[in-house]
Amino acid sequence: MTGAPKVDYTHKKMTADELWPKLLKHDADKDIMACSSPAGSDKTTDDTGLVQGHAFTLMGAKLMSNGVRMLTIRNPWGSEKYHGNWSDKDSRWTPALKAEAGMKADMDDGIFHMAIEDFMTLFPSSSANFNTENMHYDYFLMLDDSTPPVGDYTTHDLTIVSTADQDVYVTAHTWDRRGLSGKCKNLELTSEFKTPSAYIGFSGSATSTWTMKADDKSIVTVSHDFSNGDLASDWSVVAWGSKAPVYVYAKNGA
Repeated sequence: MTGAPKVDYTHKKMTADELWPKLLKHDADKDIMACSSPAGSDKTTDDTGLVQGHAFTLMGAKLMSNGVRMLTIRNPWGSEKYHGNWSDKDSRWTPALKAEAGMKADMDDGIFHMAIEDFMTLFPSSSANFNTENMHYDYFLMLDDSTPPVGDYTTHDLTIVSTADQDVYVTAHTWDRRGLSGKCKNLELTSEFKTPSAYIGFSGSATSTWTMKADDKSIVTVSHDFSNGDLASDWSVVAWGSKAPVYVYAKNGA
């Protein structure tokens, strides 16, 4: 929703020791963090009372004085029934630890706490949108793309130029199914995104990141299947530089 670059973490592919420093840095950098419970109906809960099929805000990460790597999580509904380890009424909480964690007297606010080990077990994934306050971006936008397709796909090459040694985050965008009107919800645009670091098939958006040197040029390729006339042939590529300007140019005059 912010348009900022983001990173996704699949917890089964990581250890707690690998994820923890990343979450600490995201918290220190004031990035927007979130996590998702396992797929399912948000009318159901697991054995710990955690709502399933639901997105939560990851509000912070803190190494506690007792050695617990603690995460603060919030259910956006403003209430939560989690009763697992380090839940609001867990006997492990002492007055000192509650103060350290910033717990409030009002327990019915949707905010709860969890050690990272439990977090990685109960939440299969987490993500962070970068704070873009000190980042720089450029974009290329194409509306009603009428470029003749080659085979099934309309393809464009774009050039990314960096003005400094930095990490760049480049996202290809098309219409996401969730942004479509009711009768179009069952439609899906098939797209591909090729960058120096990845080849991604996607619908909606896909992000790739790599490191560039000053004055480096990288070619990215976006391909879209616009054969379904009920969907708008709109797309864009947005590039973010982590510390200096970055530019996007259409290589083939798109």
